[in-house]
Amino acid sequence: EQLDRAGRHFLANRTKGLAFASQKGALWGTNHVLRVSAIFDWFDEDFGDGQRGLVEFLGRFTSDDARQWMREHAGDIDVDYLDYDWSLNASRVPQG
Repeated sequence: EQLDRAGRHFLANRTKGLAFASQKGALWGTNHVLRVSAIFDWFDEDFGDGQRGLVEFLGRFTSDDARQWMREHAGDIDVDYLDYDWSLNASRVPQG
């Protein structure tokens, strides 16, 4: 239960976890873009079989509006990855 809660909290952060949008295409149509943490790219085999598996996995931990958006655009979603913030790796832990 704690892990599920932490996963939902992480994905609720649109700058680190998950963001979604439907945008008018540059030339035609509409692009449905699901942007998720780069962690889902690095460890893709842990989150299901390909894009469909990833979307199904995410659906278990996302908000109702994100889940509804993914259902409405199933099969027509482009997955993109958010930039990962490496600045924490550069911070020093005080010793003492």
